[in-house]
Amino acid sequence: MRKTIVTLILAALSYLAEPTWAAVEYHMIQSSFTEDVGYPSEFELTVYLPPGYEESDDIYPLLWVHHGSAASVPRKNRAMFGDYALQFERTAAIQDVADNLLSEGKIAPMIMVGPAIPGSVTPAFEDVWGKYFYREIVPFIQSRYRVARTREHWGDFGISKGGSDGPVLVFKRPDLFRWVGIGAGATWFNKDQMTENYDQSKYPLDFWLWHGQNDPTVPFSTSELFEQWLIERGFDYTFVVTDGDHIDCIREPAFIAALQWFSARFQEAGTAVEAKGKLASSWAAMKTR
Repeated sequence: MRKTIVTLILAALSYLAEPTWAAVEYHMIQSSFTEDVGYPSEFELTVYLPPGYEESDDIYPLLWVHHGSAASVPRKNRAMFGDYALQFERTAAIQDVADNLLSEGKIAPMIMVGPAIPGSVTPAFEDVWGKYFYREIVPFIQSRYRVARTREHWGDFGISKGGSDGPVLVFKRPDLFRWVGIGAGATWFNKDQMTENYDQSKYPLDFWLWHGQNDPTVPFSTSELFEQWLIERGFDYTFVVTDGDHIDCIREPAFIAALQWFSARFQEAGTAVEAKGKLASSWAAMKTR
């Protein structure tokens, strides 16, 4: 079933409950690939842990969060976590939105990870940023945090440039992901090349799109063309249309809608949080189930 939701969001939602604050951690990740394309060999990584993580042995769904270009944000991995305010007014920090939604019982607990990817991910199999992500960042997260090992509990959410990086990364390893969110995404990549070896019957994907009709940076027509491609390929999707501009995708209503969509998908897939050890401990084990 394909579905399109068209709505005009005029104001952020307000919260009544007092949130329980989660933890946000930062790590430096060494890369053996990025210097080859003129970038540093070390980048910071942001990890959001939901309230109660440290006190439990639970395993959590995982949402990857990809920043946009963020030209004046020095630590790009922190852009979605509040540093966009250095560049734009009235933007939201995604961890604060998550904390508020959790306190109201409107989303399930999840871990969020925000990598710094200053370059652009390309569909090429040996793309430097793809290798950096899958060979260095993903193993770090899997070894250090209690994240689910089923693709039904992995999602990817990116805005602007990140709305291009995210889908390209997902199509490189669709066996790891099930849900894809794109906020005002610069989806100008080569879709045929990106999906050349993709088996949709084996690894179905659902998409969530958000775009403001008055976006001067990434024209609204970009998402309309991407929607048409989704229809032609038979993907399920939700498309939220607003009357906002490009920055609309990093304001509170967009983060609320995205987190609620991902949470609902994680819960539809089964138990969102299971006791440690009940989920497959490796991708090889997961694939044999």
